[in-house]
Amino acid sequence: MRKTKSCADIRMTSTRFARSGRLMTVIMAVLLLSLTLLTGCGASDNPPPAEMPEPPAHDGTYVADCGTLIFNGDGESITVTFDDDFAAAADLPTGTCEGTYVFTFHNGRYRYDKAEAFEIFLGDETCRFNNHWQETTEERIVLVSPLDAAETLIFERQ
Repeated sequence: MRKTKSCADIRMTSTRFARSGRLMTVIMAVLLLSLTLLTGCGASDNPPPAEMPEPPAHDGTYVADCGTLIFNGDGESITVTFDDDFAAAADLPTGTCEGTYVFTFHNGRYRYDKAEAFEIFLGDETCRFNNHWQETTEERIVLVSPLDAAETLIFERQ
């Protein structure tokens, strides 16, 4: 004998299909949005666009609570002096050191007002800081502290 379905059984089955269809639509929308963000709108390997001409190289003395950076204006050479306590805690060289520097984006040299990192080369040592490029200007250099990512180091031109 064949079992027949009642109207209530049919309505319940169609409601399950409708719910699973809505669930599938939501899942597809989330996947599509994720894919769009990852491929089109997400992180880019390209540096931020530079609408203005490149700013001049840093020149002169820049001072922060943790130390001093002295630039000679050639875009390469630097003299640094970090506070002893800061240097020890951050595993940076102590005393006054001479070296070179570069602002970078994905390990390539880039202008400081758009670069993601600031690197100082002191002999065999490399000191790398994340650069707050939206705030770094000719008059100030704004870096993320190597001790605490929530702390900002602001080197002001004197």
